[in-house]
Amino acid sequence: MVSPQAVRIRMTDLKTSGSTIGRLYALSSLGSIVGTFLVGFYLMAWVGSRNILFILSGLSLLLASFNYKNKDNFFALILFIVAPFVQSFGKNNLLKIQDTEYNSVQVFTAPHPYPTSKVCRVLKVGNEYSSGMFLDSDSLAFQYSKFYKLIYYFNQKPTKTLLIGGGAYSVPKYFQKTNPNLSMDILEIDPALTQIAQAKFNFNPEERIVPIHEDGRTFLNHNNKKYDAVMCDAYHSLFNIPFHLVSLEAIEKMSDALNPNGVLIVNLLSPIKGPNRDLVHSMVKTCGEVFPYIRAFKPRLEVPDERVQNIILVCMKTKNPVLPGSASNEINEMLAKEINLKNLGWENGIVLKDDYAPVEHYAEKMLGSYFQR
Repeated sequence: MVSPQAVRIRMTDLKTSGSTIGRLYALSSLGSIVGTFLVGFYLMAWVGSRNILFILSGLSLLLASFNYKNKDNFFALILFIVAPFVQSFGKNNLLKIQDTEYNSVQVFTAPHPYPTSKVCRVLKVGNEYSSGMFLDSDSLAFQYSKFYKLIYYFNQKPTKTLLIGGGAYSVPKYFQKTNPNLSMDILEIDPALTQIAQAKFNFNPEERIVPIHEDGRTFLNHNNKKYDAVMCDAYHSLFNIPFHLVSLEAIEKMSDALNPNGVLIVNLLSPIKGPNRDLVHSMVKTCGEVFPYIRAFKPRLEVPDERVQNIILVCMKTKNPVLPGSASNEINEMLAKEINLKNLGWENGIVLKDDYAPVEHYAEKMLGSYFQR
């Protein structure tokens, strides 16, 4: 909008129109180059994306006022000043909003939709509901996160674990309070999320529950530790798991990080059936290249298979692992929600690799279907 209007203002003679337009677009290109580096490396971290938009709006309004002197400027100025405060006149459950170096983050309270209507404190990262906690208990609030307890079934006495994706640290906090013999390294690339988890979600790191502020794949590339369980729950937008954490090379790194009887648990968002089930099919096929033992579970049976939902993949390095003959009622309920992989049709998927892992394309298809519904 700005460039055509600037051309219109500067254009005084058609004979010099080429040089006028050329100078303005050269200036625009220079501004784009400077702006790209200034915003990406400095302003985004210093003032945040929201404030950058306000600053740009203010500058545009200021420049407009230099060219036009009429009543429209007055109304535009009033609107610009009042607009940020409109939301405060309504009901607001927002507890915190912050632009970090990596994300736009909100913390708010809301009724939990499933399976109860208890009040829940929620962490929203970008457009994704990342984590949550009940205000009156330490139980895991999100249904899918309870399936990380399956580590007790597939590896009966885990002591060293790795979690990729901290969020509000709901899962680490649960294991911290329920198992004093378990240690956990938590990979969370965004240090600000750890601070928010401590301030708003009652997370207290200690010697055996250690946040590590590093990209999950980077850590796996240089990791020499061995774990009884690796849990992967990393997303960087709605439906979009980072491609470098689901490629064959990444799965091999996760396998290398496991003890012989170790278990890998991955949380996916995907339909089970239908035209948009490419991600789960490709993930099963990719994991099958590394792990001889794979099982899948559906946390919410009431959700149709064609809808986007949480799917829990469990992988083990042993083809015929020794599993307990009995389990708790809660574990048995989870095991009863198993997906029959033989009927899944995962053979139609592709093996995801670092040089070709189109998970963003899969996410785009799921997103389109989600909003159409």
